[in-house]
Amino acid sequence: MNTRIWLERFVGILFRHSKAMALVFFAIVFSAWATTQILRPSFSAVALIVVEPHGGILSNVGSQATLPKAPDNGFIDGMVEVMRAEPTFVAAADELVPLDSRALIDGLDVRPWVLDFFRIVPERLGDGGEDRASLVRLIRQSVTITRKGLTPVIAITGRAASAEVAADLANAVAAAYIELQLQAKIAAVEEARDLVSLEFSTVDQRASALDRQSDAIVQAMVAELSVDAKTAALAEPLKSALAERAVRVGQARQPLQLANLTGFVRHALMAQWVSIEQSAIDAKAEAADLRRRVRALDAEATLQRPDARLIASASVPAEPIWPDVKTVMGVAGLFGVALSFGAGFLLDGMAHGMRSTAELADAAGVTTAVAVPRLRPMRLDGVSHADAVIEAPISPFSESMRTLRVAVQRNLLPNVPGRIVVVTSANEGDGKTTIALGLARAFEATGQNVLLIDADVRSAALHRHIDAPLAGTFEDILSGRLAATRTAGMLLRDPLSKVSVLVNAGRSDAGAENLFGGAGFADVLRGARASFDTIVIDMPAMAWSAEAAYILPAADAAVVVASWGRTLREQMHDIIVTMRQANTVSLPIVPALSLQPAALRWPVRRYEPGYSAA
Repeated sequence: MNTRIWLERFVGILFRHSKAMALVFFAIVFSAWATTQILRPSFSAVALIVVEPHGGILSNVGSQATLPKAPDNGFIDGMVEVMRAEPTFVAAADELVPLDSRALIDGLDVRPWVLDFFRIVPERLGDGGEDRASLVRLIRQSVTITRKGLTPVIAITGRAASAEVAADLANAVAAAYIELQLQAKIAAVEEARDLVSLEFSTVDQRASALDRQSDAIVQAMVAELSVDAKTAALAEPLKSALAERAVRVGQARQPLQLANLTGFVRHALMAQWVSIEQSAIDAKAEAADLRRRVRALDAEATLQRPDARLIASASVPAEPIWPDVKTVMGVAGLFGVALSFGAGFLLDGMAHGMRSTAELADAAGVTTAVAVPRLRPMRLDGVSHADAVIEAPISPFSESMRTLRVAVQRNLLPNVPGRIVVVTSANEGDGKTTIALGLARAFEATGQNVLLIDADVRSAALHRHIDAPLAGTFEDILSGRLAATRTAGMLLRDPLSKVSVLVNAGRSDAGAENLFGGAGFADVLRGARASFDTIVIDMPAMAWSAEAAYILPAADAAVVVASWGRTLREQMHDIIVTMRQANTVSLPIVPALSLQPAALRWPVRRYEPGYSAA
């Protein structure tokens, strides 16, 4: 039972606030669509770099080839952080200048439209100090560098409002980092080469100094040598060696006398020369080794490779990644549905009007009230919702008109012709004219001769319901300027029934006392009582209480129309008091709750039309 009550309330909210809910839904959807048109597109391009550490190119020459080892996570993570450093983006900026600043700004940005509207040429970021700093900042904001899981692959994603610029961003950052890393490795090798070259110079200078010392000793030994028979056997090997040294120092022509050899040996020149000569040989060997290392480092500097390699350059994307119109519209649709229902429940909770026939009957001080269902289709001129009484006799609206006729008939004297039933409402737009026409047709369906008078001179809506012209002399008859006998010529026939209709002259600015307070209106009613069984008067809403004071005294019964959820209980109480004061006799009152949402029934009717205000 609780489920059914909530379901009935839910359906009621749909009927009552369908326009407001539809307005909220379409407002959200339209706003989402408009936003997708205003937002600048965002293109994304990805360049992929793989980490492949390389040692010295010449460090493993001659060694057995081995498979390269995979880099550890710390090495790769450190490389990612280095890529995000400022020098990488500065180097990338050098490759991108000059660049249109609009190309790097995506999302909600109205500046391009403003610049285009005023035909202003946008700034191009160049090599200046401020421009360069702005470009580096925009590149940093537009590029994302991430590692692909635990793999040695690093993704550089460029995002921009231009597809070409997005690809250029990713490729420029990738190329800048690889070039910076290569230059760093080359600089490290060149620094090592410079250190080895400095050491080579030092060793080479030391070897040259030892050579000069050795040459000096050789010259001294050659000068002091003499021939000595006792030492001839010992001097012969030295003689040959000194002869070779003498040739180098330019003393080859001087005669070697073995006699002086004993003095040479005696003074220990031989030992000193041997020590210096050995040091010179060692220094020359070290210098030769350093020279080879310098040459190797020179070769290694030219053959360096970076520890990262571009395996997939960024290509120009075909479509933007944002805004995704389909996704945005789908989300907006779901959000719009939720928000529209929320708005419906909110509006329903804010409505303070009466929502049940029991509440209306209690406010009117009667035992019962009649519910008139809401019809969904909008009414056009010449087409009335009251047409359902004739065209759809078993519809809920037709049944409510028959119920209303029975309730009114019960309060009228039987078999008395010329009974007057007035139809009024609390406010304009409550469906009063539609109910008056439907009630007249319901009376006519029982075989009665019925007259419907349009006495609502403030809105004059009846003629649109039956697609009839206004009667230009009606106001003259009411004011007494024309005889009431002219009224018979103004009668029209309802196009769907035998109901006679008397339409007015349209909206009038005349006072109520001039229209309904004179003899003209009384003469019209007197003639109608003599010619018709039932007269239904569509009188103004009770907001025009002056008209009610003149019309209600002639009524035999009154139908008061209250709008569902709109007419307040206090307002209905004041209307009843006003009607009681205007009619000295006990005027029977039948309240009708119009625009009543159709209650959910089991099974659901296949034909259950709705209803809107006339």
